[in-house]
Amino acid sequence: HHINADVIKPMTRDADNFIPGVSWALRHDPAGNLCTIFVTHAWNEGVFEFERGLKAAWPKHSCATCPSGHALGPPVTTASSREQCPCCLHTRYQSVYECSQCSFKGCSKCAAPQEHHIPGAAYICFLSNPQNLNIKDMLDNVETSPFNVALTKMPKPGCFLMIGTENEAIHNRLWCVFEAHVALMKNIPITPPLNSLHLAAKREIVESTEKQLWHQRASVLTLVAGLRLGQTIVVIPLFFTAFAFRLMGPVGVIPAVAIRHLLDKLCRHADEKVERMLSDGHKKDEETIAGAEAIDVQNAKCHPDDEDKIRLAISGHENAINKMIREQIFQYS
Repeated sequence: HHINADVIKPMTRDADNFIPGVSWALRHDPAGNLCTIFVTHAWNEGVFEFERGLKAAWPKHSCATCPSGHALGPPVTTASSREQCPCCLHTRYQSVYECSQCSFKGCSKCAAPQEHHIPGAAYICFLSNPQNLNIKDMLDNVETSPFNVALTKMPKPGCFLMIGTENEAIHNRLWCVFEAHVALMKNIPITPPLNSLHLAAKREIVESTEKQLWHQRASVLTLVAGLRLGQTIVVIPLFFTAFAFRLMGPVGVIPAVAIRHLLDKLCRHADEKVERMLSDGHKKDEETIAGAEAIDVQNAKCHPDDEDKIRLAISGHENAINKMIREQIFQYS
């Protein structure tokens, strides 16, 4: 809010701009860009917190990098004779990386792989919307709102970034709930915030639920370990007994086969028991997560002029949105 009031609005309404009143994004790039990333946030975070969250969530890929940190393109194949690397001077190579931004030239050992942000253009409402114009008119219809247009016109598969804040859960804001609803309906991949606990309105519930889940998993694993130990204690003597009967020749065949059959039956029973325990434990985990009221989008608020139309747009999908957010909280926290 402070950055918008003290920086964005004064600079974008400057009469010296080619079109006074344009958005911050168009002020810096009048031609515009096709948005491939959508950023949802609550407007209640500090700008530096927002920057950290955005950098952490932005899609990345690993590629070869020169010592100066520049991303490198594919290696160039040299002559068939193996040459000495001009960078490390020791390695012989047949292909070489060359940096277009500096004088680096070297082999694959000298071009260390690093993560780099994937190029793209993001829709960020406070930068993409013209803040000096009447935003209320732009939000009069949810279907033609900038949020819905950016999400529905985004090239497939798209990317939906949640930027959280320690100040509040972003889905306490009803417009963020609407954006999450559209992302779900359009099957746009969703990236949770750096700290997924920031998605929870009732963060103490998340912490207590995580402790409960930990104890559930620990109890199941303890039972499984005890069952495996008991299986080993029973199976090993029976195995050696069957082996001893085998050594007796034809006389020992029948008891050996009987013991072998018993061994197989015991092992199958133990494996079924283990699978059932693990499955029951997983089911309890899911039930615990589903029942954790860490967030309820029906409690979200926005300007009274927008509330009724947003609630109408997401009507019937509230539980699905809640489930998605809770899964993000417990999966990544």
